[in-house]
Amino acid sequence: YRFAFGVLAGVLVACHIALRLLRLAGVPDNGGFWWGGDLVSYFLPPPNSRWLDFAWAGQLFGSARLYTMPGSIENVMFLGYALPLLGLAVWGWPGRQPASVRHQDPQGQPLAWLLLFSVLLTLPALRIFGKSLLNLPTGFLHLVPFFNNIRCPTRWVLLVSLFLPLVIFAALEVRWASWRPRWQWALSAILLLAVGLEYWPVAPPLASSAALPPVFRAVAA
Repeated sequence: YRFAFGVLAGVLVACHIALRLLRLAGVPDNGGFWWGGDLVSYFLPPPNSRWLDFAWAGQLFGSARLYTMPGSIENVMFLGYALPLLGLAVWGWPGRQPASVRHQDPQGQPLAWLLLFSVLLTLPALRIFGKSLLNLPTGFLHLVPFFNNIRCPTRWVLLVSLFLPLVIFAALEVRWASWRPRWQWALSAILLLAVGLEYWPVAPPLASSAALPPVFRAVAA
């Protein structure tokens, strides 16, 4: 593992320096680093959340220190709390068996790597509370024409939200088979309720036809 971590550290340092030099040389990134996501955004509820619209979340969402465009919907990367906490619980389970039965299946092995790659796509630079700490290898994608048109993290975070439950439930299945049905149903109900509350939005504002400006009625006629 020391050799593998040494290689990984060397790759990260080399990519950070190379990207820094390319940006100083004026290579266009189409605003990819400017739009790049922040790690805090993964756990920051959006303003339209019905139950999680906390005061501190609203302050951070509109913070110019945290975001280059405060209050923009393009900053929403919320993954919820239930699934990440479940993933931590499964990972830290004492005396746990191998991470997943799927880990022994060639078709299931790439899941965790795909999740990590999807996370990196939302973060061309490792940014925490608005401070960029490290340019990541996926930052090179923003220097390639055509591909750098997908520069908003909200486009990539969809992949994270799809792979995250697959990886977590694949790790959970080892314990799941040994549980009694009532515990399986209980955990399923708790997760369903928690995820439903986390993603429950407020009702969108509706405008009546009488409240529309005259110009719209004239165009419609």
